[in-house]
Amino acid sequence: MSFTSEVKNQICKDEVDANASKAQLCALFQIRASLHMNWQGMYLSFQSENATIAKHVFQLLKQNYHVDPRLAVLKKMQLILHSKDWQI
Repeated sequence: MSFTSEVKNQICKDEVDANASKAQLCALFQIRASLHMNWQGMYLSFQSENATIAKHVFQLLKQNYHVDPRLAVLKKMQLILHSKDWQI
């Protein structure tokens, strides 16, 4: 297991108070969140390759802000076209 994976798992295991959990959300959102605007309004999206972090963010949002966030799981596909140089 890599060092960053160990740190992320430790962050998710520790119990924190409301202020610390909001600080964690703020830090994670600054790293991996995007604010989107369309004709329906604004929404915030957060992406993570680490399932533990995604679950942690989901739980913190529910606990601190009493919202019902939507969760989507996307699977990356790598397409190889006859050559190893062409990967998507």
